[in-house]
Amino acid sequence: MDYKSLTISIAVTIAVAILANHVVSTRGFSGQKETEQMAEVKTINKHATTKTIKTTFGDIFDCVDIHRQPTLLHPLLKNHKIEMRPGSALHRNLKNSSFSTESSSSTNVAKLVGLGKGCPKGTVPIRRTVGKENMIRSFDYNKFGKNLSIDFPIKESGGTGYDYAGIVLRSESGKLIKGAAANLIIYQPKVKDHQFSGAIIEVSNGMPGNAGAIHLGWMVDPLYFGDGQPRLFAAWAQASNGKISGCYNMDCPGFVQVNRYATFGSTFSRVSVIEGPQYGTHMSLTVEPSGNWWVNIQNVGIGYFANEFFTGLRAGADLTLWGGTVYSPFPSSPPMGSGLKYNGGPFRRTCYMIQVGYVNQDDGHRYSDPNPSSVQVKESRCYLVGKNRYVDDKWRYTFFFGGEGGDFHSCRY
Repeated sequence: MDYKSLTISIAVTIAVAILANHVVSTRGFSGQKETEQMAEVKTINKHATTKTIKTTFGDIFDCVDIHRQPTLLHPLLKNHKIEMRPGSALHRNLKNSSFSTESSSSTNVAKLVGLGKGCPKGTVPIRRTVGKENMIRSFDYNKFGKNLSIDFPIKESGGTGYDYAGIVLRSESGKLIKGAAANLIIYQPKVKDHQFSGAIIEVSNGMPGNAGAIHLGWMVDPLYFGDGQPRLFAAWAQASNGKISGCYNMDCPGFVQVNRYATFGSTFSRVSVIEGPQYGTHMSLTVEPSGNWWVNIQNVGIGYFANEFFTGLRAGADLTLWGGTVYSPFPSSPPMGSGLKYNGGPFRRTCYMIQVGYVNQDDGHRYSDPNPSSVQVKESRCYLVGKNRYVDDKWRYTFFFGGEGGDFHSCRY
């Protein structure tokens, strides 16, 4: 296996570790008894919560004192100073670019993800974990996951329960990637318990034993979220000497929430309809000089993954991935994207991403369209990618992806 293939395999392996297992060992909080972990989080929320928001979808968000959110209680962040907003020229350039045409205010972002008027000043929203099964699943990787080596290869035919369809771009000439962005079209694929389906942007960096990755996107996961709605989510992982730390959303320390209107676990208020209206949300991951990776929705920073939890990734990414992801422990896999069999389009029947862009460290903070000659298409089973190309100044670099899923015999190329 050459270096390029190995690097991509590592990125996909990290995706398996994060997505299929939801939480792996988290430095500083691992080793506690299950009941102690649950009690600790409940105590944190009880004493730091000033207001509770219940959405029309039944979700409960606690408005927590920004300085007392769980991540900031981790030993690694003992002397951490909160970044209240992304301040680099990179983020300003993205906000002023033509990559996103939607309004970029916090209140408009709140409308997209259903938090209404948001939390009071000085507090941030954190989705409340409901149900003992969900809480235990979040904390205990050993019970719900399996031991995964970051070095094991992922075959193009899938076979691990995890499948994907997307495009990959590696850094060139040693120039690290400082940002990745796209407008993700949102659908609501039909998914069973223990399965998930979604679309992500990923940034990653590192070789076996020391690789790190961050995912951002939307996902349908009935067991984890409690329903079949598409929700905003993120995940992170960092390998160190063969052990992987990380989790979904804010299930473990790692992400510092700063925006009081939007957060992970929120339900998208607008969902695309096959042969009907198409709705998308612009998302990006940008790294600051501090090494913190900011999550931006509609060009509004909602928070960041703290650099203290990463090694090489704090300097930038050496690989980016955009695409669809699905997981199933059963012989039958779930639909991806719109859920229809991919047949080359048209766009009102197939999920897609538009305004795909990235920035290298020497690009003067300018987002660029991927060079088609540098893009690698990654597909497995019946999930396919097509029409990946530059379209025009509005759609910019675009690709279509998806598939209907099915059992081993029906879900094939």
